[in-house]
Amino acid sequence: MSAIPEPEILIYNLEHYGLIAAICKKLQISERIDKKIPCSDPRKKVSTGTAVMAMILNGLGFINHRLYSPL
Repeated sequence: MSAIPEPEILIYNLEHYGLIAAICKKLQISERIDKKIPCSDPRKKVSTGTAVMAMILNGLGFINHRLYSPL
């Protein structure tokens, strides 16, 4: 019998970021921002609310990580 391969499990320490993200999701911050600032630009990759959430989490500690992907 051959053994069933186990999936690769990656573990990340989110510290307080998971709590902040969960609270923001519960308060529907992203959705509220998207309602106030609609964007019809076809070039956008994420909504304004999602971008604000990324900036909030980045400002709380991910200061060495960029919020954009290089071209």
